[in-house]
Amino acid sequence: MMPGGPYPNVQNTGADQCWCPTCPLNVAQVYCWDGDNPGIAYYVPGSGNPPHVLPLPAGAQDPDIIVGREGLWGYVVYEMGTNIVLHEFTCSPPVATTLAFGSATILSTNGRHPNIDREIDCEFSGSKVAVVYQNLSGIPDLEYYEGTFNSSFNGPLPVLNLSFPNNAPIRSYVNRTNPDINILKFDNDYIYQFAFCGYENNVYFDNMVDYVHETSSFISSNIFSPEIPLSINNLYEVNPRIDGNVIVFDPPQNIYTDQSYIITVESNNQIFFSYANSPSPSWTDINIPGTFAQKPAIAVHGDFADIIWSNNFHGNINILGTEIHGTIHSSIYKDGNVNITSGYDFLYPSIASNMCDKLTDLYAVCWWGTDENIYFKAARTPPSPAYRYQYPDNAIVFFKDKYEQSHMLVETFDVNQHITIHDISGKILFTGIVSEAQHVIIQFPKGIYLITSNNAGRKKLLIQ
Repeated sequence: MMPGGPYPNVQNTGADQCWCPTCPLNVAQVYCWDGDNPGIAYYVPGSGNPPHVLPLPAGAQDPDIIVGREGLWGYVVYEMGTNIVLHEFTCSPPVATTLAFGSATILSTNGRHPNIDREIDCEFSGSKVAVVYQNLSGIPDLEYYEGTFNSSFNGPLPVLNLSFPNNAPIRSYVNRTNPDINILKFDNDYIYQFAFCGYENNVYFDNMVDYVHETSSFISSNIFSPEIPLSINNLYEVNPRIDGNVIVFDPPQNIYTDQSYIITVESNNQIFFSYANSPSPSWTDINIPGTFAQKPAIAVHGDFADIIWSNNFHGNINILGTEIHGTIHSSIYKDGNVNITSGYDFLYPSIASNMCDKLTDLYAVCWWGTDENIYFKAARTPPSPAYRYQYPDNAIVFFKDKYEQSHMLVETFDVNQHITIHDISGKILFTGIVSEAQHVIIQFPKGIYLITSNNAGRKKLLIQ
């Protein structure tokens, strides 16, 4: 759980992570949330220390966050009334307590629903940043700013309102809303991809989710991908999310060859996704039939992606997710929250990768609970029954006096899994299920131990 709570009345969260060579797992993560106690947090997985939290101004709503440049720079964007505020922060990892706010800039005085993205970390020096939001003043109805870390931003720039899909009529939209943005560096150029909702003005006058608009900032022209609209019920309650990266040949070519992106959206208790690189892009429902679904979030990680959302399959509303590979989604559903029988609801999840798959197999994941806590984790990407914490060298590091102690075993094994704990001489110190072991090992002296289980093999337990 995030320190500094309680966090009542949260409606939105955000997450990001970046390559951090000075951090224990080479990853730095950031989180944000709104509600009555809005804030941001900087977390260094593997450090044994809790996230460092800074409050956002009272009244900050609908935030989104990025971090980059090896964890040194970041931005959080949020609503303050109808103002869209871009707020800079810095940190000196791996010491999260060096987190500090910098300058704040008002991008618009009449906007809503901002989202922010940055260039992916494939080249370790990516610095391009862009913010998109709905312009409440009229035309254009969507605007964006572009800039870099530690620099001024250029804007507002219009998100153009005509597209030319292959083998389909020209489309234009009115009342576009709830935009999201994805930035790709492709063929020495930056491409901005926008997903949004809008009324289709010249065909059906219906609520639609548009596919992707791409605007190249270098050559000042517009590139439009095939669009497949999706009918939705309520224009302002649907939040399409987009994420993607570039596909490269393996060395020695190492040439940027294609772009890959996925959109996800919820409508009528269905969670849809569409893979843009498909020859005939279409929408696929991945929710469990007959269950509640709300506010999906997506992170693309190399050739794979994960989509997570709020779902009531377990009775109460919890975080559910599944893996996507191209147009195929896994038959395995993963629980975000291990404590699925707590009696609380868990809502408004966020997930982020934003890194090349060769650098890490971690996601940054967070959500809010009706117990008024923010939950987060640095989670593994491979398929498994849950999004679990990742630890180096096949070891579990248990800090007796640190923040992460209570989550170590549950996030590595199943809560009812049978394990045996030995000391280095081979003496059995505990045998039983994981939920019982959590209350026992805190009494062990600091040192090295060995955990064995039928399913997970052997793991070192380092108590520090």
